[in-house]
Amino acid sequence: MEVDVKNRKCKKLPINVLMMLHVLIFFVITGCGGTVSKKISAPPCNPEGVWEIIFSGQRGYGTFNSYGSMAINASGEITGGSMTNFGINIETLTGGTLTITPEGAATPIIDTFLYDTNNSGKQIIPYGQMTLNKDIIVYAGDFTFDRKGLGIFMKMNGSFTTHDLKGTWVFPLDGIFSVSIDSTGLVTQCTFLPVEGDAGSCKGDFSITPQGAVSGGIETINGKTFKTDFNGRMNPNKNSMILAGWISTSFEGMAALAVRKSGTFSPTDGKGIWKIFMTTYRDVLYGTIEVNDSGIITGGDWKTVRARTGTFTKGSFLLKDGGEISGFINTSAGNTYRIIGGQMNAEKDLIGTMYIDSSKLSGVMTLVKTP
Repeated sequence: MEVDVKNRKCKKLPINVLMMLHVLIFFVITGCGGTVSKKISAPPCNPEGVWEIIFSGQRGYGTFNSYGSMAINASGEITGGSMTNFGINIETLTGGTLTITPEGAATPIIDTFLYDTNNSGKQIIPYGQMTLNKDIIVYAGDFTFDRKGLGIFMKMNGSFTTHDLKGTWVFPLDGIFSVSIDSTGLVTQCTFLPVEGDAGSCKGDFSITPQGAVSGGIETINGKTFKTDFNGRMNPNKNSMILAGWISTSFEGMAALAVRKSGTFSPTDGKGIWKIFMTTYRDVLYGTIEVNDSGIITGGDWKTVRARTGTFTKGSFLLKDGGEISGFINTSAGNTYRIIGGQMNAEKDLIGTMYIDSSKLSGVMTLVKTP
Protein backbone atom coordinates (compact mmCIF):
# COMPACT_ATOMS: atom_id res chain seq x y z
CA MET A 1 0.00 0.00 0.00
CA GLU A 2 1.48 3.37 -0.95
CA VAL A 3 0.52 6.97 -0.34
CA ASP A 4 1.33 9.39 -3.17
CA VAL A 5 2.22 12.89 -2.07
CA LYS A 6 4.61 13.83 -4.86
CA ASN A 7 2.30 16.37 -6.44
CA ARG A 8 1.26 18.10 -3.25
CA LYS A 9 2.64 21.63 -2.69
CA CYS A 10 2.76 22.57 0.95
CA LYS A 11 4.48 24.92 3.35
CA LYS A 12 7.29 23.72 5.58
CA LEU A 13 6.75 23.59 9.33
CA PRO A 14 9.07 25.25 11.87
CA ILE A 15 11.76 22.84 13.03
CA ASN A 16 10.27 22.41 16.51
CA VAL A 17 6.92 21.35 15.06
CA LEU A 18 8.45 19.22 12.34
CA MET A 19 10.29 17.21 14.95
CA MET A 20 6.93 16.43 16.54
CA LEU A 21 5.80 14.46 13.51
CA HIS A 22 6.47 11.03 14.66
CA VAL A 23 7.35 7.74 14.11
CA LEU A 24 8.21 5.88 16.74
CA ILE A 25 8.86 3.11 14.32
CA PHE A 26 7.78 -0.31 15.31
CA PHE A 27 7.85 -3.85 14.10
CA VAL A 28 4.56 -5.29 15.28
CA ILE A 29 5.15 -9.02 15.25
CA THR A 30 2.01 -11.10 15.65
CA GLY A 31 0.97 -14.70 15.62
CA CYS A 32 3.45 -15.48 18.39
CA GLY A 33 1.13 -15.82 21.34
CA GLY A 34 -1.24 -13.28 22.82
CA THR A 35 -0.33 -13.08 26.48
CA VAL A 36 2.41 -11.15 28.21
CA SER A 37 5.07 -13.29 29.84
CA LYS A 38 7.90 -12.29 32.16
CA LYS A 39 10.48 -13.73 29.80
CA ILE A 40 10.59 -13.77 26.01
CA SER A 41 11.05 -17.33 24.87
CA ALA A 42 13.69 -18.41 22.37
CA PRO A 43 13.02 -18.09 19.54
CA PRO A 44 10.49 -15.35 20.41
CA CYS A 45 8.64 -15.34 17.11
CA ASN A 46 8.49 -16.66 13.59
CA PRO A 47 8.77 -13.40 11.61
CA GLU A 48 7.34 -14.86 8.42
CA GLY A 49 4.72 -12.63 6.83
CA VAL A 50 4.10 -9.17 5.40
CA TRP A 51 4.69 -6.15 7.63
CA GLU A 52 3.70 -2.55 7.08
CA ILE A 53 6.26 0.12 7.89
CA ILE A 54 6.44 3.73 9.01
CA PHE A 55 9.67 5.63 9.62
CA SER A 56 10.33 9.31 10.41
CA GLY A 57 12.89 11.71 11.78
CA GLN A 58 15.39 14.17 10.33
CA ARG A 59 17.19 14.21 7.00
CA GLY A 60 20.09 16.65 7.24
CA TYR A 61 18.47 19.88 8.41
CA GLY A 62 15.02 18.87 7.20
CA THR A 63 12.60 16.09 8.03
CA PHE A 64 11.35 12.91 6.37
CA ASN A 65 8.47 10.47 6.73
CA SER A 66 8.16 7.07 5.06
CA TYR A 67 5.52 4.39 4.61
CA GLY A 68 5.62 0.96 3.00
CA SER A 69 5.63 -2.79 3.49
CA MET A 70 8.02 -5.75 3.44
CA ALA A 71 7.80 -9.52 3.16
CA ILE A 72 9.86 -11.81 5.41
CA ASN A 73 10.23 -15.59 5.20
CA ALA A 74 10.43 -18.11 8.05
CA SER A 75 14.23 -17.75 8.23
CA GLY A 76 14.01 -14.01 8.87
CA GLU A 77 15.14 -13.10 5.34
CA ILE A 78 13.58 -10.06 3.69
CA THR A 79 12.26 -11.18 0.32
CA GLY A 80 10.71 -7.99 -1.03
CA GLY A 81 8.86 -4.76 -0.36
CA SER A 82 8.95 -1.02 -0.94
CA MET A 83 8.83 2.28 0.92
CA THR A 84 7.53 5.66 -0.24
CA ASN A 85 9.74 8.41 1.18
CA PHE A 86 7.35 11.36 0.96
CA GLY A 87 8.73 14.19 -1.11
CA ILE A 88 11.94 12.27 -1.90
CA ASN A 89 11.65 8.94 -3.72
CA ILE A 90 10.46 5.33 -3.65
CA GLU A 91 12.78 2.59 -2.36
CA THR A 92 12.53 -1.07 -3.28
CA LEU A 93 13.51 -3.46 -0.49
CA THR A 94 15.66 -6.11 -2.13
CA GLY A 95 17.01 -8.17 0.78
CA GLY A 96 18.32 -8.24 4.33
CA THR A 97 17.53 -10.00 7.58
CA LEU A 98 15.56 -9.57 10.80
CA THR A 99 17.30 -11.13 13.82
CA ILE A 100 15.59 -11.28 17.23
CA THR A 101 17.42 -12.57 20.33
CA PRO A 102 15.73 -14.53 23.15
CA GLU A 103 15.74 -11.26 25.14
CA GLY A 104 13.79 -9.46 22.44
CA ALA A 105 16.65 -7.38 21.01
CA ALA A 106 16.21 -6.83 17.26
CA THR A 107 18.90 -5.90 14.74
CA PRO A 108 17.45 -5.76 11.22
CA ILE A 109 19.50 -4.83 8.16
CA ILE A 110 17.53 -3.95 5.01
CA ASP A 111 18.98 -3.79 1.49
CA THR A 112 17.37 -1.16 -0.75
CA PHE A 113 17.38 0.11 -4.32
CA LEU A 114 16.51 3.72 -5.17
CA TYR A 115 14.92 4.06 -8.61
CA ASP A 116 15.33 7.85 -8.76
CA THR A 117 19.13 7.68 -8.37
CA ASN A 118 19.74 4.10 -9.60
CA ASN A 119 21.70 3.39 -6.41
CA SER A 120 21.70 0.55 -3.89
CA GLY A 121 21.83 1.19 -0.15
CA LYS A 122 21.28 -0.23 3.31
CA GLN A 123 18.97 0.67 6.13
CA ILE A 124 21.09 0.10 9.26
CA ILE A 125 19.28 -0.45 12.54
CA PRO A 126 21.79 -0.45 15.42
CA TYR A 127 19.24 -1.48 18.01
CA GLY A 128 15.58 -2.37 18.46
CA GLN A 129 13.53 -3.95 21.25
CA MET A 130 10.51 -6.24 21.16
CA THR A 131 7.73 -5.61 23.66
CA LEU A 132 6.95 -8.23 26.29
CA ASN A 133 3.69 -8.90 24.48
CA LYS A 134 5.74 -9.82 21.39
CA ASP A 135 3.75 -7.59 19.04
CA ILE A 136 5.96 -4.50 18.64
CA ILE A 137 9.61 -3.68 18.13
CA VAL A 138 10.78 -0.08 18.48
CA TYR A 139 14.12 0.74 16.89
CA ALA A 140 16.55 3.50 16.00
CA GLY A 141 17.50 3.75 12.33
CA ASP A 142 20.40 5.15 10.30
CA PHE A 143 19.26 5.05 6.68
CA THR A 144 20.47 6.29 3.30
CA PHE A 145 20.41 10.03 2.51
CA ASP A 146 21.43 10.90 6.09
CA ARG A 147 18.06 9.90 7.54
CA LYS A 148 18.15 9.41 11.32
CA GLY A 149 14.93 8.42 13.04
CA LEU A 150 12.53 5.90 14.56
CA GLY A 151 10.42 3.33 12.76
CA ILE A 152 7.67 0.70 13.06
CA PHE A 153 6.88 -2.52 11.27
CA MET A 154 3.37 -3.89 11.88
CA LYS A 155 2.47 -7.38 10.70
CA MET A 156 -0.76 -7.84 8.77
CA ASN A 157 -2.77 -10.16 10.99
CA GLY A 158 -6.06 -10.37 12.87
CA SER A 159 -9.74 -9.66 12.19
CA PHE A 160 -11.31 -6.20 12.63
CA THR A 161 -14.56 -4.23 12.49
CA THR A 162 -15.32 -0.51 12.48
CA HIS A 163 -16.23 -0.75 16.15
CA ASP A 164 -12.56 -1.47 16.92
CA LEU A 165 -11.82 2.19 16.11
CA LYS A 166 -14.05 3.46 18.92
CA GLY A 167 -12.24 5.20 21.76
CA THR A 168 -9.69 7.90 22.50
CA TRP A 169 -6.30 7.59 20.83
CA VAL A 170 -3.22 9.52 21.94
CA PHE A 171 -2.06 10.92 18.63
CA PRO A 172 0.55 13.74 18.89
CA LEU A 173 0.45 15.32 15.43
CA ASP A 174 1.03 19.00 14.66
CA GLY A 175 -0.34 20.10 18.03
CA ILE A 176 -3.07 17.48 18.42
CA PHE A 177 -2.69 15.40 21.57
CA SER A 178 -5.61 12.98 21.27
CA VAL A 179 -8.46 12.08 18.93
CA SER A 180 -11.79 10.56 19.99
CA ILE A 181 -13.55 8.30 17.47
CA ASP A 182 -17.09 6.91 17.69
CA SER A 183 -18.28 3.43 16.70
CA THR A 184 -18.94 4.54 13.10
CA GLY A 185 -15.41 5.89 12.63
CA LEU A 186 -16.26 9.60 12.93
CA VAL A 187 -13.87 11.90 14.82
CA THR A 188 -15.89 13.53 17.60
CA GLN A 189 -13.24 15.51 19.50
CA CYS A 190 -9.58 16.49 19.59
CA THR A 191 -7.47 17.75 22.48
CA PHE A 192 -4.40 19.86 21.87
CA LEU A 193 -0.98 20.27 23.47
CA PRO A 194 -0.36 21.38 26.12
CA VAL A 195 -2.34 18.47 27.51
CA GLU A 196 -4.04 20.72 30.09
CA GLY A 197 -5.66 22.71 27.25
CA ASP A 198 -9.32 22.55 26.30
CA ALA A 199 -10.67 20.31 23.58
CA GLY A 200 -10.12 21.76 20.12
CA SER A 201 -12.27 22.04 17.03
CA CYS A 202 -11.73 19.24 14.52
CA LYS A 203 -13.52 16.87 12.21
CA GLY A 204 -12.60 13.75 10.30
CA ASP A 205 -13.23 10.08 9.85
CA PHE A 206 -11.45 6.73 10.06
CA SER A 207 -12.26 3.44 8.35
CA ILE A 208 -10.81 -0.04 8.76
CA THR A 209 -10.96 -3.18 6.63
CA PRO A 210 -11.58 -6.67 8.06
CA GLN A 211 -7.81 -7.23 7.67
CA GLY A 212 -6.92 -4.15 9.77
CA ALA A 213 -5.94 -1.63 7.07
CA VAL A 214 -6.81 1.88 8.30
CA SER A 215 -7.53 4.99 6.22
CA GLY A 216 -9.02 8.41 6.85
CA GLY A 217 -8.31 12.07 7.43
CA ILE A 218 -8.49 14.89 9.96
CA GLU A 219 -9.14 18.61 9.50
CA THR A 220 -8.70 21.01 12.40
CA ILE A 221 -8.44 24.67 13.37
CA ASN A 222 -6.25 25.56 16.35
CA GLY A 223 -4.63 28.88 15.53
CA LYS A 224 -4.09 27.53 12.01
CA THR A 225 -5.85 25.13 9.70
CA PHE A 226 -4.36 21.87 8.53
CA LYS A 227 -5.62 18.77 6.82
CA THR A 228 -4.22 15.28 6.57
CA ASP A 229 -5.15 12.14 4.66
CA PHE A 230 -3.54 8.88 5.72
CA ASN A 231 -3.39 5.13 5.48
CA GLY A 232 -2.10 2.71 8.06
CA ARG A 233 -2.78 -0.38 10.13
CA MET A 234 -4.14 -1.45 13.52
CA ASN A 235 -2.23 -4.07 15.51
CA PRO A 236 -3.90 -7.39 16.41
CA ASN A 237 -4.33 -6.38 20.08
CA LYS A 238 -6.29 -3.36 18.79
CA ASN A 239 -4.48 -0.90 21.06
CA SER A 240 -2.10 0.73 18.55
CA MET A 241 -2.23 2.14 15.02
CA ILE A 242 0.44 3.33 12.62
CA LEU A 243 -0.63 6.09 10.22
CA ALA A 244 1.16 7.83 7.34
CA GLY A 245 0.29 10.07 4.42
CA TRP A 246 -0.19 13.63 3.20
CA ILE A 247 -0.41 16.67 5.48
CA SER A 248 -1.02 20.21 4.29
CA THR A 249 1.70 21.73 6.45
CA SER A 250 4.65 19.64 5.23
CA PHE A 251 5.79 18.50 1.79
CA GLU A 252 7.53 15.56 3.50
CA GLY A 253 4.20 14.11 4.69
CA MET A 254 3.47 12.63 8.11
CA ALA A 255 3.95 9.34 9.94
CA ALA A 256 2.69 8.69 13.45
CA LEU A 257 1.80 6.21 16.16
CA ALA A 258 -1.58 6.30 17.91
CA VAL A 259 -1.98 4.54 21.30
CA ARG A 260 -5.45 3.74 22.60
CA LYS A 261 -6.34 4.98 26.09
CA SER A 262 -7.44 1.76 27.75
CA GLY A 263 -7.01 -0.08 31.05
CA THR A 264 -6.24 0.92 34.64
CA PHE A 265 -2.77 1.61 35.98
CA SER A 266 -0.79 2.19 39.17
CA PRO A 267 2.58 3.94 39.70
CA THR A 268 4.30 0.55 40.08
CA ASP A 269 3.46 -0.34 36.45
CA GLY A 270 6.40 1.83 35.46
CA LYS A 271 8.90 -0.16 37.52
CA GLY A 272 11.58 -2.04 35.61
CA ILE A 273 14.22 -1.72 32.94
CA TRP A 274 13.07 0.07 29.81
CA LYS A 275 14.68 0.60 26.42
CA ILE A 276 14.30 4.24 25.38
CA PHE A 277 14.24 5.68 21.84
CA MET A 278 14.08 9.41 21.08
CA THR A 279 14.19 11.63 18.03
CA THR A 280 16.64 14.48 18.65
CA TYR A 281 18.00 17.33 16.55
CA ARG A 282 19.61 15.70 13.46
CA ASP A 283 20.05 12.45 15.39
CA VAL A 284 18.26 9.67 17.26
CA LEU A 285 19.03 8.54 20.80
CA TYR A 286 18.58 5.04 22.21
CA GLY A 287 19.55 3.34 25.46
CA THR A 288 18.36 1.88 28.76
CA ILE A 289 16.77 3.44 31.83
CA GLU A 290 15.95 1.90 35.21
CA VAL A 291 12.79 2.99 37.04
CA ASN A 292 11.87 2.10 40.63
CA ASP A 293 8.39 1.43 42.01
CA SER A 294 7.94 5.14 42.83
CA GLY A 295 8.58 6.15 39.23
CA ILE A 296 12.06 7.55 39.95
CA ILE A 297 14.74 6.99 37.29
CA THR A 298 17.69 5.45 39.13
CA GLY A 299 20.16 4.99 36.28
CA GLY A 300 20.80 4.13 32.67
CA ASP A 301 22.94 4.94 29.67
CA TRP A 302 22.41 6.12 26.10
CA LYS A 303 24.08 6.51 22.73
CA THR A 304 23.12 8.00 19.37
CA VAL A 305 23.55 6.90 15.78
CA ARG A 306 26.07 9.75 15.44
CA ALA A 307 28.20 8.01 18.11
CA ARG A 308 27.57 10.29 21.10
CA THR A 309 27.29 8.52 24.47
CA GLY A 310 26.31 9.33 28.04
CA THR A 311 24.20 8.43 31.05
CA PHE A 312 20.81 9.33 32.47
CA THR A 313 21.46 11.15 35.73
CA LYS A 314 18.02 11.94 37.11
CA GLY A 315 14.33 11.86 36.27
CA SER A 316 10.86 10.53 36.97
CA PHE A 317 7.88 8.96 35.24
CA LEU A 318 4.56 9.87 36.84
CA LEU A 319 1.86 7.39 35.82
CA LYS A 320 -1.81 8.26 36.36
CA ASP A 321 -4.75 5.88 36.73
CA GLY A 322 -5.61 6.12 33.04
CA GLY A 323 -2.05 5.41 31.86
CA GLU A 324 -1.13 9.06 31.18
CA ILE A 325 2.58 9.82 31.53
CA SER A 326 4.36 12.97 32.73
CA GLY A 327 7.80 13.67 34.19
CA PHE A 328 11.32 14.48 32.99
CA ILE A 329 14.74 12.98 32.20
CA ASN A 330 18.16 14.58 32.75
CA THR A 331 21.31 13.45 30.94
CA SER A 332 25.05 13.69 31.57
CA ALA A 333 25.25 15.98 28.51
CA GLY A 334 23.27 18.61 30.42
CA ASN A 335 19.95 18.12 28.61
CA THR A 336 16.57 18.00 30.30
CA TYR A 337 13.71 16.33 28.44
CA ARG A 338 10.31 17.30 29.88
CA ILE A 339 7.45 14.96 29.00
CA ILE A 340 4.48 16.98 27.76
CA GLY A 341 2.03 14.24 26.90
CA GLY A 342 2.12 10.47 26.70
CA GLN A 343 0.34 7.18 27.20
CA MET A 344 1.15 3.66 28.38
CA ASN A 345 -0.54 0.90 26.41
CA ALA A 346 -3.02 -1.54 27.96
CA GLU A 347 -0.39 -4.32 27.92
CA LYS A 348 1.89 -2.06 30.04
CA ASP A 349 4.97 -2.80 27.96
CA LEU A 350 5.04 0.31 25.74
CA ILE A 351 5.01 4.07 26.39
CA GLY A 352 4.55 6.62 23.60
CA THR A 353 5.13 10.26 24.51
CA MET A 354 6.27 13.71 23.40
CA TYR A 355 8.91 15.89 25.04
CA ILE A 356 10.37 19.41 25.05
CA ASP A 357 14.12 19.71 25.63
CA SER A 358 16.28 22.41 27.21
CA SER A 359 16.45 24.26 23.86
CA LYS A 360 12.63 24.29 23.56
CA LEU A 361 12.71 21.78 20.71
CA SER A 362 10.16 18.98 20.75
CA GLY A 363 10.44 15.36 19.73
CA VAL A 364 9.12 11.85 20.15
CA MET A 365 10.09 9.51 23.00
CA THR A 366 9.13 5.81 23.03
CA LEU A 367 9.93 3.26 25.74
CA VAL A 368 9.73 -0.55 25.63
CA LYS A 369 9.81 -2.68 28.77
CA THR A 370 12.39 -5.48 28.82
CA PRO A 371 12.08 -8.99 30.29
